Amino acid sequence: MRTAVPLLIVLLCPPSARAQDWRTPIALDIPARFEINLRGIPSRCYQVVRPPDGRLTAEVLGPGRWNVCIGDSRCPTDCMSGESRKASTEPLTNGSHYFVMVERVGSDAMATLAVYPTAANPARPALPTTWTAVVPAKNFRRGGYKILDNGGHLTLTSPDGNSSRASYSSAATIVATDWNATGTIRAGGRRIDWSNGGYWEAEGPAPAPRPVITGAWTAVIPAKSFRRGGYSVTGTADKLRFLSYDGASSSGRYLDESTIVAEQWNVTGKISPDGKRIDWSNATYWER
Repeated sequence: MRTAVPLLIVLLCPPSARAQDWRTPIALDIPARFEINLRGIPSRCYQVVRPPDGRLTAEVLGPGRWNVCIGDSRCPTDCMSGESRKASTEPLTNGSHYFVMVERVGSDAMATLAVYPTAANPARPALPTTWTAVVPAKNFRRGGYKILDNGGHLTLTSPDGNSSRASYSSAATIVATDWNATGTIRAGGRRIDWSNGGYWEAEGPAPAPRPVITGAWTAVIPAKSFRRGGYSVTGTADKLRFLSYDGASSSGRYLDESTIVAEQWNVTGKISPDGKRIDWSNATYWER
């Protein structure tokens, strides 16, 4: 008598195999920019060679709610950050590879993933806060539109309270996800030409150029009679890196044209007009 193979076992094996497939890292050459489709799976992991300076950025562009995180020894189990469409590494990491994990948070399964050495990402122009919208074909012109930039994650708001999430698809292009429109940034960040035939122009006079703060600095703590060189600032207008004489570092960014924040050090700094002094919120200052 022949023994029949239980049908239940045959049916249960393929899903288990598929579950292993999406957890296996996929080798990726960088820089890379491509469409991802996570339909039917919660996440996907990609393995990339560590850039020489250790700095890597991964971000999801386009619609949907996503999480992105980067591991330096294996694929992260999960990103555990709630919802962050962009992640960057620090130079003081280990290993020869990075592992980029993309998690689908919402119902959307398709978007664009960009992975690139951080230094290769071109600087983005600083976008003003208030704008006037113009639609020539409809003889429409109205002020009161706003752009809030939170480290590259944008929120666009109209005067009647409508809003849209937006993100950079390149240094000169933004995508307004909820409005289904793409904008090309022109005139040094003072104009945005939209794919729907209209454009936005910045309100108010153009701001004075930001003082150049990259380079070497001397730190001064008046209350402790402390004065020491060996501090420095590197990076671009879009992303700064502050370095101490002892190797400690902090990422940072501009809050406005003359104010910066050192995020890991939890201090803000006011830059002098000539760019030769930074007064920090902890009663210290840097000079050069």
